[in-house]
Amino acid sequence: MKTLVFEGHSDDTFGEYGVTKDDYDCCASGKPIVWQVWESGHIDGEGLLIIGQYGGPNWLNGQPGCWMIGIQQMEDSDGYEGRRLPPWPMRWTTADNGYSPRLEIDVPN
Repeated sequence: MKTLVFEGHSDDTFGEYGVTKDDYDCCASGKPIVWQVWESGHIDGEGLLIIGQYGGPNWLNGQPGCWMIGIQQMEDSDGYEGRRLPPWPMRWTTADNGYSPRLEIDVPN
């Protein structure tokens, strides 16, 4: 079992910092950054999408923004809805930076 760790940094980078240590930069555009996570890296296996988006100024008080993280089901191989989320254990915490949630997912080796 490996643990993938997703979180955002600054106002422009979001990534996986547990196994791959990869992050992507949206150049502070506010556009979401989407990760595809597949079992064994194969598109016919179980999988899900991880979406990170910087929220810009806090909608409640106008202070500097925070990151948002979400998950989404995959489409099936025919492009239809309905593929179930994998039964991988997931945990939510706050990242060490204090302005991003952290999503930890235990995935099969």
